[in-house]
Amino acid sequence: MTTLLFYKNVIPLDRDQHKTLKLRPVNNIGFAAEVTAVPVVVGEFNELARQGPIAFLKLGDGGLIPVALLGLPGGRNAYLDADERWSAPYMPAFIRRYPFVFSENGDQMTVCFDRDFAGFNDEEGEALFENGEPTPFLKNAMNLLGEFQRQVQLTQQFTKRLEEAGVLSEINAEIRLEDGRTSNISGVLVVEEAKLKAIPEATLKAWFDAGDLACVYAHRLSLGHMVDMARRSAPPAAPAAV
Repeated sequence: MTTLLFYKNVIPLDRDQHKTLKLRPVNNIGFAAEVTAVPVVVGEFNELARQGPIAFLKLGDGGLIPVALLGLPGGRNAYLDADERWSAPYMPAFIRRYPFVFSENGDQMTVCFDRDFAGFNDEEGEALFENGEPTPFLKNAMNLLGEFQRQVQLTQQFTKRLEEAGVLSEINAEIRLEDGRTSNISGVLVVEEAKLKAIPEATLKAWFDAGDLACVYAHRLSLGHMVDMARRSAPPAAPAAV
């Protein structure tokens, strides 16, 4: 899983080169129509747990990230309506921050944007710069990026503690769809209840004090949405042979 997903042509935002650039509102999020998992941060767990499953994925570099599962692989984003608008109460920050993103180079963070996003133009919409300075609109976008990045660091600490405690297990679940077909969910990790009960009391107290335990329980609660998500996301059945 790439951590940029629907970002296509990411370039640094430059106050001189892009001084006339504007962002026109786009009424749907079709860019995420085929995205079935997005990275999330610990500050979102409680909101996300009310509407869909949260799991963990191992990245190619060995890293571990929590993700909101939005659909089955090969299926559709179950949280978009027929007009490709977000239909659930809470939209993950990873999607809300688009088309902007921070690029990290050591201790320096650079604001970047997806130049291929259809909303960018020089004629209409929200201006990004005024007299060479970021507009309130751009400042709000930068604040969202900054808070997301802060939460990423907290999330990395959280996932590291989970790995060290050895409470994660890979799941392989078969889900029966409403039309009788079955679909498998595999390759994702969840906190296993038996392993959670076996960790030392001192670790549990430390997790409680750090807020980790609340995130673990939100994650466990969220798994109850797995079947509903899978059924709404499933790809259409193949036409019957004539």
